[in-house]
Amino acid sequence: MSWTNNSLPACGQYVFGFSTGHVGTTTLSRSSSYADGSWTLLSDVAFFFEVDHRVTRHGLSVREQEGHVRDVYLKEIARLLGTRRKRVCVDLSHFTLLYFEGLIQVMRAERLPFKLVRIRRDAMETARSLGGRFTVGFRPLDAPESLELRVDATVSREFNALEKGLYAVDETEAQWLKILRKWNSGHILTCSWSEWAPMGSDFVVECVQPIARFLGLNTSRAVPDTKDHHNPEELEADRYNDIAVLMCYRSKMYKTSSTYRWIGQTLPSGNALRNHMEQFNATMSSAYVSDSTLDCAAHHG
Repeated sequence: MSWTNNSLPACGQYVFGFSTGHVGTTTLSRSSSYADGSWTLLSDVAFFFEVDHRVTRHGLSVREQEGHVRDVYLKEIARLLGTRRKRVCVDLSHFTLLYFEGLIQVMRAERLPFKLVRIRRDAMETARSLGGRFTVGFRPLDAPESLELRVDATVSREFNALEKGLYAVDETEAQWLKILRKWNSGHILTCSWSEWAPMGSDFVVECVQPIARFLGLNTSRAVPDTKDHHNPEELEADRYNDIAVLMCYRSKMYKTSSTYRWIGQTLPSGNALRNHMEQFNATMSSAYVSDSTLDCAAHHG
């Protein structure tokens, strides 16, 4: 392709999301979640969501990623915009994770201003919402050679649905840390939330409002509840049992991933384990959560 600035979408600035998916990005990508701000009109912002389903192969080289961004992704954004010019173009969906390094490379090469939004949800909630189903988007176990948290195939085959979800959440975070090591500059917003009331991290307060401000907008008076991935309400006993699930997952990862042994406590699953234990006043010496006595087979669901 002969690439010129005339081929670029008519966007003054880009905002890209980075997440596992199942973290509220449908709601966050709806213009109805926002209102005119003090320096940006809602009509000046274009929201896109999962516009590109064509990358199905994991482990693309950065050069291949750049080619896809130029030849497919930005062309699709330009097609959807048509003749419109927008002050800000926003894509908070997670499909771009398959070529995110290439996306940043192209943005920098073309000197296009961009911001990043890291969106996190409680690790157990995300894992439960994913349910082990990875039909589109980022599927980490499909490309072990390109992962930061490499695991032995015999171990990953034994992952149950929740453990697959936890692994996707942790690997997404590890990929994000790699992005920061390479390009830790520019405007970055992070937000985290949970449906669990004791965590005190309401979705609208913790994510919708900060992202609205990040875009120069206000939050809508009535943010639509379009989150497609709610979990059934968990009882306190279920949350307590999550400690055992997280401990079993941690035990498996410690045995197979040297990187996890190094940074596991700071990854989402490590944070979730710590938060759950603090909430229930559990201790690492408790028989219930001890690595040496924990019956992981009983929690293999």
